Amino acid sequence: KSNGYCRALYDRLVEKGKNKKAALIAVCNKLLKLVFGVVKNKTFYHENFVVKIA
Repeated sequence: KSNGYCRALYDRLVEKGKNKKAALIAVCNKLLKLVFGVVKNKTFYHENFVVKIA
């Protein structure tokens, strides 16, 4: 509820017609990937992180 990115993802999926429970599971999977990435790279979570591609 408090993470703006997750809320926007959930709202976007529901708006496209995805079942609410399926949209919630998609957000959970996205959060799991994010957590594993943070743990794997031993970094802190930055809400406004931007990848710079050269």
